[in-house]
Amino acid sequence: MTKLPPVAHVTMPGASAPQPVAVVRAPDAPPDAPPVIVALPEKRKPGRPKGSKSAHVKAREAALAAAMGAVEFGNVADSLDLLRAVMRSPAVPLQERLRCALALAPFDAPKVAPVSPPPPPNATLAQRLEEAFRRTGRGGTFAPAPGLTPEQQAELEAMLR
Repeated sequence: MTKLPPVAHVTMPGASAPQPVAVVRAPDAPPDAPPVIVALPEKRKPGRPKGSKSAHVKAREAALAAAMGAVEFGNVADSLDLLRAVMRSPAVPLQERLRCALALAPFDAPKVAPVSPPPPPNATLAQRLEEAFRRTGRGGTFAPAPGLTPEQQAELEAMLR
């Protein structure tokens, strides 16, 4: 079909507003055949302006603002107390309460971490140092000073305790 110059906006049957139309003629149509008027597709509207909030965000903020009026803030001393007050309020939507709970999680319970066992209660200093070196991977074995009698060694260990 060959396209002829466009016609102005025309209200098509069944349409509520004027639409752009084009006048076209089939390439194999005889020259005296009447042209056909075809409605062109409408241009898309721009949609929501950039930076504006969507309907569900506005609804969520309105629900949260209404719920925040019901939260008791009497003894809020710091940000953690504020999060706890919001988290414990049944008027606040569940999604917001869960966000508060996730933000509070690192502060409410300590993280689980490996802890080294305490040294044996009757361990000598040399044994405790060897155990510490073995745990940390530093140093080697700890040998008593050469040339000391057992009594002198016991006295040295008693002084170092």
